[in-house]
Amino acid sequence: VSTQSTGTTRSAVAYLVKVLVTIAQKFEEKIESSSPSQMKLHTTKLIKLNEKLPPLPNFSYFHKLFSNQGTKDGNIRKAFQMAFDEDVCEYISVTDGSISKALLEGNR
Repeated sequence: VSTQSTGTTRSAVAYLVKVLVTIAQKFEEKIESSSPSQMKLHTTKLIKLNEKLPPLPNFSYFHKLFSNQGTKDGNIRKAFQMAFDEDVCEYISVTDGSISKALLEGNR
């Protein structure tokens, strides 16, 4: 029986919390120093990203490139690795209606 524990150490968690607090403080400083027009633009972006989401299809299957034949399981590792290949990636904006257009055109 091994007595060695696995997982995340307290110091790693403490460091992560410290970094997240630093990032949050920088966001707050940026917002506090924003002009009214910058604040309006920031608010508009937040609303688009959080509230005005495109209607996405219900997830019920994996694309044929990532499906394991004969099961409903998918090969997430393959999808993850392919994401690093710029030649097979397509970037679609969340804020300009591109996702809705792609879905209407049958792009899954």
